[in-house]
Amino acid sequence: MRSARNTLVLGTIFVVACNSAPRTISSAHLGREVAVIGPLEVPLGKIVTIDASIVEGDETRLKAYTGITLLSVNTVDGRLLPTPILIRWRPSFQVHEPDNWQWSQSHVRAIGFQNGEFIGAPDGLFDYVGPYATQSWFFEVYFEVLKVLPLTKDSEAQSSGSHP
Repeated sequence: MRSARNTLVLGTIFVVACNSAPRTISSAHLGREVAVIGPLEVPLGKIVTIDASIVEGDETRLKAYTGITLLSVNTVDGRLLPTPILIRWRPSFQVHEPDNWQWSQSHVRAIGFQNGEFIGAPDGLFDYVGPYATQSWFFEVYFEVLKVLPLTKDSEAQSSGSHP
């Protein structure tokens, strides 16, 4: 009987923990007292060098990526990731590119940082506006490219996920 009672208590605590409201934090603390870690396993806003393959979103067959260009990041600051990370990219206000470089190439080595924003429709939005096609509200992280670096044979191998 005693073990059944302990199970019931633990089950109740688990349910309460799952139904509790998310922890809140002031936006003033983000980036100063609290670092948000992005999918590239470094804090948002930290400038890094990446090696990546360029992927057309249509190739992923995911509706959210239709018509956009993505980066499949294999290395961050020379560290090979366990699996490539697919991330949207955005050019900075002024991207520095090597001569004769085109975004249509299949690989890129770039300096930039992860940034992010909330997009989509928050709960209750359609109580106030007419319906339209959108996504649920979520925080999206993207890679903001500051500078494109010339590729070397080592960086092309890293971009394709190979070990040098």
